[in-house]
Parts: sequence; structure tokens; C-alpha cells
Amino acid sequence: MSRCDLPSNRDRDAEFSTEASLDELHRWVEACVRTALTDRDRIMVGEGGGDNAAREFLPGTDRSDVAVVLYVLKELFQHLGHIELAADALLRPSDMGR
Repeated sequence: MSRCDLPSNRDRDAEFSTEASLDELHRWVEACVRTALTDRDRIMVGEGGGDNAAREFLPGTDRSDVAVVLYVLKELFQHLGHIELAADALLRPSDMGR
């Protein structure tokens, strides 16, 4: 079964207004890392996503698993500044900025 065949409960609109505790955020990040490592392991043994309509949105004509990984890495680096700001805000002592 490909990742694309797995159910998704993503609510993009809610991602901009959801509130969570620091512990919840840590759990979400840990779950994301576990999923990413599982996906990486599956790709490494040739169990990638295969044909999926979502791949048509990749730039260029390459629809391989490697193209998907490179696209995800590109997106991650584009948002690295946002990630760093969020990490700084989460790790900042609560009395700073007052």
C-alpha cells in the first residue's frame, strides 16, 4: 500500500488557528519524524508511492520517488526560516520580550 492510499485527516484551514501545548507539539513532531523515517525506509526498499494523481503536480516530467523526495526537501528548505522562528518562539523562556 502506498502512502497515498493511507487515509488523511489534514484540515489545512485549521492549521492556521489550532492551539496546542508544548507537550502536544512535541508529540506531533515525534509522530511526524516516525512517519518520515518509515516512509524513507519504504522508499529505500522500493516501496514508494507508485502511480498517483498527485504526482502530476511535481515540476518537470520526473514522477519518480526520488523526484518526490527532492521536491519535499526543496519545500522544507523554503520554509526553514519559518521553522526556525517557530522553534525560537517555542524554546524562548516565557519571561523574554516583556
